[in-house]
Amino acid sequence: MSKDLTNSSIDRKNILNNNLAIQEVYNNVGFYGIKFDGRYRFSKNQIANYFEVDTRTIDRLLEHNKAELEQSGYELFTGLRLRQFKETISEIQQISISSAHDIDVVSRTQFIDNELDSLFKTTQLGVFTYKAFLNVGM
Repeated sequence: MSKDLTNSSIDRKNILNNNLAIQEVYNNVGFYGIKFDGRYRFSKNQIANYFEVDTRTIDRLLEHNKAELEQSGYELFTGLRLRQFKETISEIQQISISSAHDIDVVSRTQFIDNELDSLFKTTQLGVFTYKAFLNVGM
């Protein structure tokens, strides 16, 4: 009998606490984030595109499950933290020009072009860790 992860936050947490399984999923899914502060990070648009849903669906998930997603690693970047994240993206863009095949470098193609433009203009940005990304899928 399989567990219904949509109804059990305890079952979701048990899966998300298995770091070996998380690493294996990361290695096999091929959905790479931006490494920032020791963790891979993903924007709401990236998450929505991966799951082929509208960003409003992600907004609703956040509205109803914010505490759980924050425990999994969702953060709202503002101020200095957002500026540092933007600097990291700028550095990665510079690196990706010279080494586009590096697995730890996220290419521009993983971002929606208009997302990059709006990213550098925004004053706050919701960012998901890999565990929060998986939590959205559950």
